[in-house]
Amino acid sequence: MQASDWIVGLMMALFGLLGLVMAANAYDDAFYLFGLSLAAFALIFDFGLVKAHFDRTDASHE
Repeated sequence: MQASDWIVGLMMALFGLLGLVMAANAYDDAFYLFGLSLAAFALIFDFGLVKAHFDRTDASHE
């Protein structure tokens, strides 16, 4: 993995945690939904980074 992948992955993890905190402290449905959506997006994005890493690793072995 490149250093930029690590930095982007950690930033997205922080955004996911921010989304969970927003959802936990939400007073209305809009902030609750936005917080959960942000956390889900961050999780999917980080899984995409992991998939891209293993795709590059597999491609280099062939």
